[in-house]
Amino acid sequence: MKKIHIAIVGLLVLLVYSCNPNKQIYEELDAMRVPYNEAIEYSLTDDDYTTMKSLALALATNEEDSTLASELASYKSFSPTRSEAYFIPLFLNKTFIALDSASSAVITYKYDYKFMFTDEQKLALTDTFTTTDDIPAIIEQNITTPVADDFLYVTYKFDDGTDTVSAASLFQYDGTEWLIPEDALVLSDEDYDMMGTGSGEPGQYGNFSSSSDPNHYLPIFLEMKYPFAVANTTVQLVYKYYSSGTTSIYYIKCLFDGADWYLYETKSNQFIHNGTDWVFDPTVKHVMGKSDYQLIVDWVTTNDSLSVYLDANYPQNTEWYFGASSYYGNFDFRDYKHQGNDHFGELTGLDAEEIKEVILARIPTALNVVLETVYPDAQPFSNGVPVYYEVYFDGYTGKYSTYMCKFLCTGVGTFEYVEGPTFIE
Repeated sequence: MKKIHIAIVGLLVLLVYSCNPNKQIYEELDAMRVPYNEAIEYSLTDDDYTTMKSLALALATNEEDSTLASELASYKSFSPTRSEAYFIPLFLNKTFIALDSASSAVITYKYDYKFMFTDEQKLALTDTFTTTDDIPAIIEQNITTPVADDFLYVTYKFDDGTDTVSAASLFQYDGTEWLIPEDALVLSDEDYDMMGTGSGEPGQYGNFSSSSDPNHYLPIFLEMKYPFAVANTTVQLVYKYYSSGTTSIYYIKCLFDGADWYLYETKSNQFIHNGTDWVFDPTVKHVMGKSDYQLIVDWVTTNDSLSVYLDANYPQNTEWYFGASSYYGNFDFRDYKHQGNDHFGELTGLDAEEIKEVILARIPTALNVVLETVYPDAQPFSNGVPVYYEVYFDGYTGKYSTYMCKFLCTGVGTFEYVEGPTFIE
């Protein structure tokens, strides 16, 4: 009887366990907890900026942190001071918590180029000028270590032949010299008057304030001032803003999309998951097109020592030092093609695979030519993060393969080889 009782109890336990619906639920939940990877494309909504404000306020350690978080929700955009590299990962960590280190996200967001000129970005000249052409030389005497894209707000007196008036101009350093940007506009007293002279309006005091919001007035003003603007027209605008007894000078970049003026532009950037958190990744991925291969052919054409490698029949679009062809849009790795154009004898005695390795070793030089031509204004850092460039190209050996070569931007429009070419597929 004892054995029978034990058997019955065991059977009951087995039945209860096998019929327990919670077991399957728990297993499904465990499976759902396993991280997975995904490539996300997402555009931030107005509500998302408010979410990021709350997340950032919880981490704020000082008044500046809190102010930037609050501004993010108010302006619903990022800026040189409100860094997307800091705020967006907070949002991604909260929203996409199940994704792992193979995941990436291309996030589209609003970005405004508004900033307040510091004392170091202002220069007051006492001289009177009849043209602004003489001002850059004076700036160079005062600003000795400029960096490309630095801005300077310069005040001076201007003689128009009839009167001497106070004037101001925006200057920008292009990496070589100080120039007034073609799309620069420093608001004058007449401009503020154009926006109204009633109580609290810009023209009353010649500035904006909390009672005359530039976000309201400027789009309307620009529409009136540039009635025939075409899509993608930009204006680099400088204006005055009064607050708490102080008048500050602000810069903001305005964009016309073909229908309306905006005080921001739409940008997209990549973020990646590093296994622990989401982080900003400003890596630029460049896929070679036929025009890029033509740049290489053109470079070989103008290179005294390498021009002998131009194809005898199609010198306008094909060369054989790298094997670039803009007609086919690839690098040709076929051994007999290169052996027949081996003008320096570097391939003598090599087999097909060895010839391919020699050509692959040459290609970073060609890709550097492409990068310096296509990205002359490339910046070495974005939000304090080094900027890498991944160049993807096709190779042909009788069949097509894709390769990637990686470069680091080391200066404005300059690049340093890092690694590759690496076989992709």
